[in-house]
Amino acid sequence: MPKYVKFFILFITSVLVLTIFLLFISPSPFLNVVKTRTPKLPGYTPPHNFSQLKNDSYTEKNISYNSSFTNNKYDIYIPKRKSNPPIVVFFHGGGFITGDKNMAKYFGPTLAAEGYAVISVNYELAPKSTLDDQILQATDFINDLPTIADKFKLDNNNIFLSGSSAGGYLAAQLGTARYNKTYNKIDKQTIDDEIKIKGLILYSAPYKLSFIQDYPVDNWLFKLSVFEMGWALTGERFWKNDPKLGDKYNLEPYITTQFPPVFITDGNKKTFTQQAKEYEEALKKHRVDTTSLFFPDTRDVNHGYQMNMRTPESEEALSKTLSFLEKWTQ
Repeated sequence: MPKYVKFFILFITSVLVLTIFLLFISPSPFLNVVKTRTPKLPGYTPPHNFSQLKNDSYTEKNISYNSSFTNNKYDIYIPKRKSNPPIVVFFHGGGFITGDKNMAKYFGPTLAAEGYAVISVNYELAPKSTLDDQILQATDFINDLPTIADKFKLDNNNIFLSGSSAGGYLAAQLGTARYNKTYNKIDKQTIDDEIKIKGLILYSAPYKLSFIQDYPVDNWLFKLSVFEMGWALTGERFWKNDPKLGDKYNLEPYITTQFPPVFITDGNKKTFTQQAKEYEEALKKHRVDTTSLFFPDTRDVNHGYQMNMRTPESEEALSKTLSFLEKWTQ
């Protein structure tokens, strides 16, 4: 066998061995590759009248909030014609491993034009940060809201938490931690009692993260992705067999009658429709004032549909969002 062939075989073998080794000592190498391959702002479009809406608000970007974690920045969209506006906090989606506060680049000015200050929040992503740390960082932001409200002259008595996909989960988790004092699943998570959440606005969010433990996967690459993602988020290599995972990250069992009003919506294709409907049912059982928007199977509505703001479905979601905000703002 020629020497160059032996060298080539040795090189390929070494690369394969190193790759396998890296995959099983840390989730970081694989997920960092996934993150570089994930397109930014897929399918996000502004509403038809966005140029006018944008003129009715002003924006400040990349402002730091008080947190011990990195990536602690937010963008704020403020209405020009309303003083002391109510606050809508927005947590971006991206499966906890990708995404950015820029997801609200159209959503923020649209709500600001209607008189609401929208704050879109960044948080550290996996694999650099576990889900527990992301929750603690989101808590840091919420506890810093009084300072932010003073700085921008916002109405700290009217705070709404919102989010899309993973961000919707964070919003729901914060609402749970704030209004269920027996829910202490995340070590060191404490939300100040002075923070009064007037409502939750939940777009295309999961509410039962333990589903990933039994998620049916046939494709080996997708199976590897699920394994690495679960490892990164939990910090546990053997997370799939952890019986406590559901108790920690499933939110439905911790709903109480003290919850604020909720607007919940999702599409019906490649998303968490069933989880959302079960969460809605549980909210209503606890007499939580709940507004929902779901779609019949005759309409194909994808995950995160509300960020494509030119579709009839997203326009309907926006209309219901604004009605919800108007109803519960005092």
